[in-house]
Amino acid sequence: MQWIKFAGCLLAVALIAPTWGQPEGRGQGAQKPPFPTVSLPEHARGQRAIELLGARLPEVAAWYGKLSR
Repeated sequence: MQWIKFAGCLLAVALIAPTWGQPEGRGQGAQKPPFPTVSLPEHARGQRAIELLGARLPEVAAWYGKLSR
């Protein structure tokens, strides 16, 4: 009898788990906006990319679901 309870709990977790990582509003017909149009003068990573993005950083960060601090 206990294995039935365990199997039921396991099934419930398996059905709910895929939704844990989804941000609010996603998966319910909400569309992600297009990536901001950005043209950088050079290929850059890390701090240099942040510097080159300048005032566009908050827009790009928001697209990734992050905050620009």
